[in-house]
Amino acid sequence: MEAENEYCEICYETKSQEYFFENPICTHSFCTSCMKSYFINILSSREFYSMKCPAQGCENKELMAVAQNVLSEDEYNALDETRFFFILSLDSNTRWCPIPDCKGYSHVTSLQYVSCNVCACNYCKDCLQRWEDKHKCPKVNEFHIYMRNLGARPCPGCKNLVEKHSGCTSMTCRCGTIFCMVCGKIIDNDHDGLKCFIGLEDPSYFLIFGLLLSPILFPFHAGFYIFQTRSFDEKDDNGKSIYNCKNITLYSIMFLISPLIVLIIFIIAAGYVIFSKDDKRNINSFLPKTKFFWPLKPFIWVLVFVLIFVLIILGYMIFNIYLTVLGLVSLFKKIFCRKNIR
Repeated sequence: MEAENEYCEICYETKSQEYFFENPICTHSFCTSCMKSYFINILSSREFYSMKCPAQGCENKELMAVAQNVLSEDEYNALDETRFFFILSLDSNTRWCPIPDCKGYSHVTSLQYVSCNVCACNYCKDCLQRWEDKHKCPKVNEFHIYMRNLGARPCPGCKNLVEKHSGCTSMTCRCGTIFCMVCGKIIDNDHDGLKCFIGLEDPSYFLIFGLLLSPILFPFHAGFYIFQTRSFDEKDDNGKSIYNCKNITLYSIMFLISPLIVLIIFIIAAGYVIFSKDDKRNINSFLPKTKFFWPLKPFIWVLVFVLIFVLIILGYMIFNIYLTVLGLVSLFKKIFCRKNIR
């Protein structure tokens, strides 16, 4: 008797049931080749926080039984070991051994020092330096200032230090927590990412000037974004930016071609509505399918493109008015705070 066929929701192929494996916890089943690729991708990306049943809406995270059946012994052992260390890293009481190439660790106790479970090295549970008589930890403030200069911040979820040198202000920790690298808070509906990105905690007069003239300077926003994210910065040993002819030239070029970049972004955004590969999102899904209507499509496309392009510009100008208001508020706060200090 031939085995019945089953449909895989990952590769969208129908295969024999002998190529499928069912999760004993949630009873969802997928083909073994797709599940093997899924676990290999998890292992290579180290994103274990996202490891759960691929079925839509399923929150089951007990997948190791599935992994053991679809992976080779070496692949499973690598996944199991890496996942184990990942879970350890989420525990704020875990202290990794400071000895190079040692994979040992320990847990915080009532003593001031801890011992590695592999090499038995004694080290301070606070600063992780090797424990010696009359040991003194570096000043905590100096340590945090040093790490902050390197671009590191403690994750509000697992409390581990996360380092980021460039890019946007959003950061996804390996524990799955998404937080802001500027203010250190979890990014949710109450978080104002724009204020953190443009630096309104302590804005310079140059930044305030740029905000006030935002409706005029908007063609150069792309260059400002590239500069603000420090895309071409080089760092010294203390994490401070080094400005040389190379990166200054690159930033200058980005500012010069910024109007062209903004224009291209507008054109792509408007064109997406017409030529998106998603049939539910492009304008073609709303047009008649008859052959008689085909010659009229180019005219409709041009009309819709122009309309969307104008709407995008209007929306962006409203956004620039908002930036101007932020500039006025920042200027008021800066002057008012200075008067209070005096």
